[in-house]
Amino acid sequence: MDFSKNIENQQKTVMGYPSMARHNEISHKQAAIFPSTYDNNSINVLHPPSYIMPAQGYPSNYNPNSYPLGADAAYYVNYSQKYTPLQEENNSRASFGRYMTSMMLILIIGMIMFSLVIWLLFGTEKPEFHLVSMEVPSLMITSTSILGNWQVNVSMKNSNKDLDIKLNTGNTAIIYKTNVLAETAVDPFKLASQSSAILFSNLTTSAGTFLDKGILAEATGERNNGVLKFTLQIYLGIQYTSNTESKTERLRIYCNDVKVQFGHGPQDKGELTKADPIDCLINT
Repeated sequence: MDFSKNIENQQKTVMGYPSMARHNEISHKQAAIFPSTYDNNSINVLHPPSYIMPAQGYPSNYNPNSYPLGADAAYYVNYSQKYTPLQEENNSRASFGRYMTSMMLILIIGMIMFSLVIWLLFGTEKPEFHLVSMEVPSLMITSTSILGNWQVNVSMKNSNKDLDIKLNTGNTAIIYKTNVLAETAVDPFKLASQSSAILFSNLTTSAGTFLDKGILAEATGERNNGVLKFTLQIYLGIQYTSNTESKTERLRIYCNDVKVQFGHGPQDKGELTKADPIDCLINT
């Protein structure tokens, strides 16, 4: 019988199953090393002489809702105090933007004030021009040109209170349909502040003036109807002067649609159809 058990154990070992006898032997050894129960009184733990054993359980007067204030008392927050809102920190970018905006506004206001002061100190009023009279003692239309003589009086008024006007250079011209018929220079003169003067010009058609046949035909038709329209053009180079300043300026004056009435005879002279002065336009 023992022989059969040995054979059975060998077969189990060969098949990969450990022997039950070996398993039981290991279990008995572990039970001897690790007991199933412990006795607190049987365990002797060595402590230093100053060590105090902790008390077991909770004290009779223990309150679980009470928290003693020890070292953590510094972190205690009293919520009964009045809330103080946090102060907004200065934003450096916003401050720089406000500074630049303020500087730009100050600069713009300063420029406006400076321009106003300059205008008050150096602001000038342009003179006023009116065509007072125009006489044409003689006018003859030929196959190549318009030959005539024009005597013109133009009033010039200086409205500035503290500035005189000095006329340095000037030129007067008679124009018909964009064609210059005659021109002459204006003599220099000086016009005091808040005063007026008359510019007299005597213009005669210069030799070698030739016009297109179409222009001559229109002039002949208007002359036969008794009225010719001219344009008076004046170029002036003037200077505003005072005790503290001086300013030069060039003016272009145009007296447009100047109507001159002629008699029926070829030798009849012409005069303005309107007795009132004609306003002249100024371009700078």
